[in-house]
Amino acid sequence: MPLIIDCVRHAQGMHNALTDWSIHDPNLTTLGLSQCMDLQRRYTHAKDVAAIFSSPSKRTIVTGALSFAQVFNKPKPLQITLMSDLQEIEAEQCNRGTPIPDLQKEFGTRIQVISSYVPSSWGSNKSAKDVEVKTIEARALKARRDIRAFGQKLVTKANPSPRIVVVSHSGYLEHFTETHGWGNAELRSFVFTDASFKDAQARLTETKAA
Repeated sequence: MPLIIDCVRHAQGMHNALTDWSIHDPNLTTLGLSQCMDLQRRYTHAKDVAAIFSSPSKRTIVTGALSFAQVFNKPKPLQITLMSDLQEIEAEQCNRGTPIPDLQKEFGTRIQVISSYVPSSWGSNKSAKDVEVKTIEARALKARRDIRAFGQKLVTKANPSPRIVVVSHSGYLEHFTETHGWGNAELRSFVFTDASFKDAQARLTETKAA
């Protein structure tokens, strides 16, 4: 089996429940927290998870932390690596991020910040260019390539099928995976279409659900 990418849309956020996109960087609702616990119970591959990437939004970070809590209890606990290329596509206030220092204060060692994945400007408003389809497609491509490059280093004879979890947003995941109709806390599993990892587009193919 190849490298497996488990993509997850965040659980229900306050903005989803209230249909209010003006809430800045909303957290999860009580239902959203329950959705995470349900996903945690259903997910049977925690031992194979070698990395978790998340958009730097509170609702995705909390979804990753709760839904995959088992990976933080390993002898070498994982951290959630923040990646700004995984952020949602629209410019509403709910998609404007919290500054990294504030996220670090709130989530502590549960998150990992790598400068090449998250610019110092994270948290600023999106420009008109940022929400153009070609710009969104470009960052989805960059994210796939970056995650593929990271994942290639994880594939060994001892661990031929490591899993990487990607926690993001419904609109963005449609571009990242080229699949549609993502529900809250929905998980779909993918492999890179080109098993040799040479495809310039780093396309994904959906596989059997986890």
